[in-house]
Amino acid sequence: MAGRADYEERKQARIDRLNDAADSARERSNAACSRAHDMGSVIPFGQPVHGAADRRYRERIGETMDRAAAEDKKADYYERRAEAAENNTAISSDDPNSVEKLQAKIDALRAEQTRAKALTPTIKSTAQQRVLRA
Repeated sequence: MAGRADYEERKQARIDRLNDAADSARERSNAACSRAHDMGSVIPFGQPVHGAADRRYRERIGETMDRAAAEDKKADYYERRAEAAENNTAISSDDPNSVEKLQAKIDALRAEQTRAKALTPTIKSTAQQRVLRA
């Protein structure tokens, strides 16, 4: 038997790590977004900028929102990676069932090849008939 005995556990651990990373990035994004909202709520709507300190404060609000957006993108990235790891159908050499999976794949490909060979004469005769009609 080829492969590692802990293949499935390692695969699931990787998926769990990616999901945890996505959750933690999403939490940081939500926290930064809430912080930016709280910072902005102290400025009355339509209030003009009053001096350098006010300008810096507003810049910090923008930077906080930028951090929230960056963390949100990071969370999306980790979610996509976790989903790809879950849906991965590649046959790994670490998989203890790799020999059986490869044999099943070979059998399926051979069946497809046999089907294609059986259809070849039909396709050729149809193509010849079209040439004769033209």
